[in-house]
Amino acid sequence: MKDDPRPRRGRPVGGTELNRQEVLRVALGLVDRDGLSGMTMRSLATAVGVRPSALYWHFRTKEQLVGEVSALVFDDLELADDQGTAWDLWLADLAREMRSAMHEHPHLAGIVTGQMLITDRGLPLAERIFRVLDRAGFSSTELVEVYNVFFGVVLGWVTMELSAPPEGDDDWQATLAADLRAVDSTLFPTLARVMPVAADQAFMLRWTSGRANPLDSSFAVVLEIVLAGLRARLS
Repeated sequence: MKDDPRPRRGRPVGGTELNRQEVLRVALGLVDRDGLSGMTMRSLATAVGVRPSALYWHFRTKEQLVGEVSALVFDDLELADDQGTAWDLWLADLAREMRSAMHEHPHLAGIVTGQMLITDRGLPLAERIFRVLDRAGFSSTELVEVYNVFFGVVLGWVTMELSAPPEGDDDWQATLAADLRAVDSTLFPTLARVMPVAADQAFMLRWTSGRANPLDSSFAVVLEIVLAGLRARLS
């Protein structure tokens, strides 16, 4: 009997073992290019050269696959030596790096913050943050709360910044922009006064996502306030 020329389960067309890390990287590329809905198990299987059924040996569902792909977002962070840098400067650098990584993979922003992490890939990053906070002098009882504040504020804020515009209505942006600029000053006097600088720059008053219109100055203020609060708890 001749050898079956079809790709075997768990093996790409070339015959080498299916590499889980490589599959996740390819999936990340597909999500970046096509969005979450455009990355299917079939399109991923085609990209890595296997049958779709081969992927299910490694990932039970697409949801599990996406969860693990989202963990790659922070894999390539370039961080300073946490022992040779002041704790607040190190956290500031980390926050900017995390935001930059989320901007590189905006389709996954909601997954990074909206889904429980289903892999231990985040342990090295969590270890470094806890280590920095511990060396800064936060008490054992405060470490979890301070860690959660830092992570929650930074990632939650960036997720809002990167929120995607609604699909299927090509006129909503122009309509919203016109409505905001014509806001009734008798009903909303403060909004009417600040609208020239707030329009398309403030949450709930935007018609352009941070993907195309990043809120850089606002993030700088967020980071300044968070770090000032953490410094105050140590004093």
